[in-house]
Parts: sequence; structure tokens; C-alpha cells
Amino acid sequence: MTRPIIDNGPLGSKKGAAEMSRTHSVVVVLIVLGLTLLAAPTHSQTQTREGYKGVVLKSDDRKAGEQFTFANLSAPRPFVTYPSGNGAETVKVFEDNELIVLIFVANLTGSTETFYLGKNTGRFTLIEVGALEATVTGSDFRPKVTYGTLR
Repeated sequence: MTRPIIDNGPLGSKKGAAEMSRTHSVVVVLIVLGLTLLAAPTHSQTQTREGYKGVVLKSDDRKAGEQFTFANLSAPRPFVTYPSGNGAETVKVFEDNELIVLIFVANLTGSTETFYLGKNTGRFTLIEVGALEATVTGSDFRPKVTYGTLR
């Protein structure tokens, strides 16, 4: 009686098991390295600064030289300190490599303040719309615009 030859392949031997273990280790290392590279920022991505100081240059309603402070910009709800010293949490509605857009909406009046912070230009624009003021006084419903530099 002839016995069939059973080929257990590379796993049937100690040498085969060692090769498989080594291959498995290489695959795991490549996966971890790939995930690490995907998670790391690339040179094309601009890291958000945590804050800026904005100095007013020209405004419909504010004096030149007044200062705003923009803080915690990497968070979804950055904080703005106004020239008066009062502060408010804003909502970051947009961010890319060049621009951050923050909006503040007053709970009582519905008035809005929208800040456009130019990361690369070092400038900011503030658009203020006083909804209640225009409704109550009957004045023109025109936004107030402020331009400034970021430091």
C-alpha cells in the first residue's frame, strides 16, 4: 500500500513558520508606518495659530489703533476679546490654509459680527450687522465694516 505524500507547505516546518512570522511582522510595521504618515500634517497644511492680536486700521464705527484679541483658534469655538475688554465665544464656521471665519450672534438682539482672519495676509475684516438697531430706529440696514492687521 502506498501512502499519499502530504505537503504541509511552509507552515508545516519550523522554517516556514518563522518566515510567516517575519512576513506578518513586516506587514504590521508597514501598516503602522502608513497610518502614522497619514495622520501627520503635510507641508501643504498650515497649522492654525492659537491666537492673534488684531489692530484696527480703518473702520466705519471704531477708532484706529483699537485692539481685538482672537484666542483658542484651533478649537471650534474660539474666544474674541473686544477693545472694550468684554469678550465672547464665537463659532468657527470656516477654515482653510488661508482664512478663518468666526461668527458671533447676540442672543438678545440677533445682531451678528463676522470676523475674517487672513492667515497669510496678516489682515482681518469685521462685518457688524445690528438687526435690532435697524428695526427699532428705522435707520438704514447697512453693515459696519472694520479693517485691521493681525499680529
